[in-house]
Amino acid sequence: MNILIVKTTPFAPEGITGVICNLYRSMDKTDLHIDAVAPGRTEKAYRDIFAQNGGKIYRIDRSLAHPVRYISRLKNRIRQGKYDIVHIHGNSRTMALDLLAAKLAGCKIRIAHGHNSDCTYKWLHYLLTPLFYALCTQGFACGEKAGKFLFGNRPFTVIPNGIHTPKYAFDSVKRQELRTELSLEDKLTLCAVGRLSPVKNHSFLIRTLQALAERRDQFHLLIIGDGQLRQELEEQAQGLPVTFMGLTDKVEDYLNASDVFVLPSLYEGFPLSAMEAQASGLPCLLADTVTQDVNVSGNCLYLPLEENDWVSALLALHPQPERSRSSLNARDAMQKLGYDNEKISVY
Repeated sequence: MNILIVKTTPFAPEGITGVICNLYRSMDKTDLHIDAVAPGRTEKAYRDIFAQNGGKIYRIDRSLAHPVRYISRLKNRIRQGKYDIVHIHGNSRTMALDLLAAKLAGCKIRIAHGHNSDCTYKWLHYLLTPLFYALCTQGFACGEKAGKFLFGNRPFTVIPNGIHTPKYAFDSVKRQELRTELSLEDKLTLCAVGRLSPVKNHSFLIRTLQALAERRDQFHLLIIGDGQLRQELEEQAQGLPVTFMGLTDKVEDYLNASDVFVLPSLYEGFPLSAMEAQASGLPCLLADTVTQDVNVSGNCLYLPLEENDWVSALLALHPQPERSRSSLNARDAMQKLGYDNEKISVY
């Protein structure tokens, strides 16, 4: 069976990429040939993941401003590959463009997989609703909230965003090593993981730190990720105890070194980063826009996006003495609930 995964955003270190790669690594690929399509340049590490099983990631740049060109190119790729299934990962009903390309290429199984509970181009999302519904033969979503946003009252299947839980087990030795290296020994360390884009709301987090700095000086924020807002955020954070770590494939090490995970997103689907943080035994402060389903450990505190509420919560936090136990309990809960990617199968 030939399968084409269509990623509507580039293969870069972020949530949807992590979901695709986690599922790909853990699934039984016997008798399956799997390729992928994504816009922009794909790093060698991701190309190698598919190449190990004889697959390839093709580049087809996706522009909503030039939909006909994109649909034509994607249609040709699907025809050339003779794919039986086209599985599209995205955030909105603009996936109607990808579904149309698959339909025109003669592909009978066309899956739309939703990863968010809101989107940027809402007017286009709603405008394309009839076409999206007509072309989608099967619906997947990372959670109930994301599924309702994408499919409305139509049926869909929740495919949990899983992680490889052993990778995120708390390690006290690595924690001490990295905290010494980063001069964090006596500081309450916050960690934010995600692309530097408006939806992740890092500017709110930095404003919160400015208010926190007036009442407590022994804290530090690690920001893991990169994106179009990096320069703007670095300028906003000048004079504050904030370190921009950029992209890394060792997120688990920085979670080990941290004391609390923070996620002030404007909206989310089912954030893998929050799952990873819980698996590391961290307490998590999440915006109340984030789905409650992600709180598998019971260690998540949901807050409105009000700076005073976040300052008060951060002032009340202290490093957890039972971090290893919290990590173990969270990983056990994830495995029982099916959030370990070894338990998840799509095809």
